[in-house]
Amino acid sequence: MAITKNPLQGSKISQAELRKVMGGKSALYEFLAMYATRDVQMHHFEFDDADGAALVSGEFWIPEDSGGTGGENFAVTDVAGGYIQCDTGTSDNGSIGLFGKIMYLGDDQAGMEVRIQSDDVSEANIETGFTDAIEGSSASAVSDVDTPAAVATDLAVITYDTDQTATGLHFVTDGGTSNQDVAATAFVSTTDMVDLTWHRFRVQLEDNFAAAWLDGKLEANHNAVNTQTEGALEGGTALMPYVYCRTRAVAEQFVKVQYLTLWMDRSDIVA
Repeated sequence: MAITKNPLQGSKISQAELRKVMGGKSALYEFLAMYATRDVQMHHFEFDDADGAALVSGEFWIPEDSGGTGGENFAVTDVAGGYIQCDTGTSDNGSIGLFGKIMYLGDDQAGMEVRIQSDDVSEANIETGFTDAIEGSSASAVSDVDTPAAVATDLAVITYDTDQTATGLHFVTDGGTSNQDVAATAFVSTTDMVDLTWHRFRVQLEDNFAAAWLDGKLEANHNAVNTQTEGALEGGTALMPYVYCRTRAVAEQFVKVQYLTLWMDRSDIVA
């Protein structure tokens, strides 16, 4: 008998199909909507041997090394579960960056989640999120959280930097449109990272606004009253996902990334 009510298993599902089957929007709908791959472009990098090839070829990710003594780019490790690992080296401020394609828009509700850990966060700088072009692995997107300032023009970034007075986790956003200005917000429940502990960082863009999560908890929401004010970004500017790590002393940092998931609405789809 022909199947008439639901798509076949494995078919691309639309958000309209979800609403029809579920009888409207709900908390479950909001959770499932990002998996409606007819409407949402999703790219999940499980950094084992298969997805690790994207690092070598540079087809999506470009790993960069600032050239610190003993520094090593992100590379796949041959361990159970799989992850990529970098070594910042032993030069003060030596850094490693992993930079994706500049193609993600706030206007298309782009988002990302990364699972990451460092062996020692006592003298470290770690950033992840979305940014426009920055000057390679030696320059972070955020230059200051104490007096908020950014190197990038448009960004929505989670940063942890022990060289700051406010050393803990912060969410920093800025936009390139007139009157948009940089804002830095300390995480609410905790500003700490923990040595040798996997953390999940998530950044969600929504038009000119953005929010950040740590381990499943909403920690910062830059939902300004006006789209052209402090904390807003330009949703029409293409951004790239990235992971950046830097030692803030001469002790090398070993940073691991197990997966990184990206999503964005297909802007040409009409529900």
